[in-house]
Amino acid sequence: MDKFRKWLVRGTRKIRDKYMMPIAKLFLKLKIHPNLMTTISLLTGLAAAYFLFTNYIAFVVLVLVHLFSDGLDGVMARAAGKETTFGKYYDLISDRLVNLAMLIKIAFFLQDYYVVLVITFFLLTQALYFGSRRQLPVIFSRTTCVLILVLGYWMGPVIIATLAYLTVGVLSLYSLIMQFNYMIARVRMSKEK
Repeated sequence: MDKFRKWLVRGTRKIRDKYMMPIAKLFLKLKIHPNLMTTISLLTGLAAAYFLFTNYIAFVVLVLVHLFSDGLDGVMARAAGKETTFGKYYDLISDRLVNLAMLIKIAFFLQDYYVVLVITFFLLTQALYFGSRRQLPVIFSRTTCVLILVLGYWMGPVIIATLAYLTVGVLSLYSLIMQFNYMIARVRMSKEK
């Protein structure tokens, strides 16, 4: 699964670089910094979470701007040759905050304690990932959650909210299992040496 995830990340990065590079270069000429684009991504993502279940059109528009600016910030950093550790962490943390905001909105909407359990799993996987300095494997669920919430509108808000939080829960639980397997393998390797 980890090989597939890495292949998918590399593939989507190549596609983004190919199609977004002209826009990235234009923004860089306008003196727009990649971290500013990450800030725009964060703010529009949080605003999208605010409008989730209350104004579908505002939610979709804001989430599309969020996803676009989230993809563009990395392309801009690579185009400018300014990929920094801060920028990478800022991008990752802002994505996690948007995902968390959507989960919290789902929890308030559904009034279901299972969502709180999913939020706990989600936070634990992210804490382990960042605590290991991004060495432990993790499956990021923000894009999947957003796609369910946008494309599942016709199914009704309760169904899509439930589907979104259950998907994040399954991906978070799977990430936890991968992380514990990784840690056990490292302990075994260190004992063998």
